[in-house]
Amino acid sequence: HMRRKLDDGELLFLVNSSLKEEAIGSITAFGQAVLRLDPETGEISRYPFERDEEKLNVNYNLPPVGELLLFIGNEVIDAKKQTEEPENWQVIESSGELQVTPLSDNVLVVDYCKLTLGDMKEKEHYYYSSSDTIFKYHGFDDNPWVSSIQFKTEFLDRDTFTADHSGFRADYGFIIVPGVDFSGFKAVVERPGLYTVLVNGKEVEPIDDEYWLDESFGVFRIGDYLNDYTNTISLVANPMSVHCELAPVLVTGNFIVKPGMPGWVIFPPGEINTGSWQYQGYPFYQSIVGYSKPFIVEDKTGRYKIILGDWQGTVAGIEINGNKAGIIYHQPYELDITDMIVEGENIITVNVAGSLKNLLGPHHNVTRRGIVTPWSFKYAPGTQPPGEEYDLLDYGLMEDFKLLSGI
Repeated sequence: HMRRKLDDGELLFLVNSSLKEEAIGSITAFGQAVLRLDPETGEISRYPFERDEEKLNVNYNLPPVGELLLFIGNEVIDAKKQTEEPENWQVIESSGELQVTPLSDNVLVVDYCKLTLGDMKEKEHYYYSSSDTIFKYHGFDDNPWVSSIQFKTEFLDRDTFTADHSGFRADYGFIIVPGVDFSGFKAVVERPGLYTVLVNGKEVEPIDDEYWLDESFGVFRIGDYLNDYTNTISLVANPMSVHCELAPVLVTGNFIVKPGMPGWVIFPPGEINTGSWQYQGYPFYQSIVGYSKPFIVEDKTGRYKIILGDWQGTVAGIEINGNKAGIIYHQPYELDITDMIVEGENIITVNVAGSLKNLLGPHHNVTRRGIVTPWSFKYAPGTQPPGEEYDLLDYGLMEDFKLLSGI
């Protein structure tokens, strides 16, 4: 809890830090009124209490990770009555099937490459190890951008390489099974201006004024250069640059990916339903998936709310008939949508957003989750492991959502 004494009363902020258990308790305070302040909506309402002579007794019930912000005033304060929960909630059955739609292209992370450098010919490395090898070959102790501190411009001042005695080639390979339409495929390369980019040996140029995720992530159209089965995206640095810190190459498009031996394989797109994205062909997907159903409301009375059951994501945005109704990101996983519901058909969509963990990693040798540092990416198997061994989190709506009405 956090408590702040003010001239006209005091603020009390209560937080339940448990991820699983509710917190039930009571507080005793001196004052004349208790108000609830809602940080999400800005609403102020009366909060129930019992008076015991000069003291106020206030009961609270916080859901897992719940919070309550109260103002205990020295004087009587007029505020609206807190909205009471209906005694009975009933589930409204959907009038149609659940439709599940990814709102962005899928993505494949290619994080191993064959490195050609000096006398080294096409030796496979994890991208992090490749960077380390490249910098050591060009006179550095290791990758200067990972575990070193630059004094003034001492690293940048060493960027004096020439094409005659420096550079390298990194070949990122991936497999596409027959039957995939790769006309809309794109490649994403970090800091593309440092390299000549080849797709199966043919040079491609980045799309002008287009980037993906970050302004330093250049985008290339590659569909015209791809083949069934084996494909290679090559980054050629000639000359070397002190900025040539390799990163995975990303492939985006309308496809799904399945675990391979090693790595991953691109397959034609398929239907996606409730359940974890990673087991439905979207293991690296970081964007939004929409879950939509129609509901018929014949007589709009009482209150209406959406309830999410088992789901995993950073946030869920709720839309009613194409209009934004609010977000769900903490327990209890519900949202009042009374003002958005209309009589007749209502199309309700739950947009679940993932995170960058599955896209950017770390994917290998993960010993703990919840904190990521440069060292989290340092260690990986010497050769690319099977896709099933990548460390990934489950995202998605694991079970269908519900629309409830209450009177």
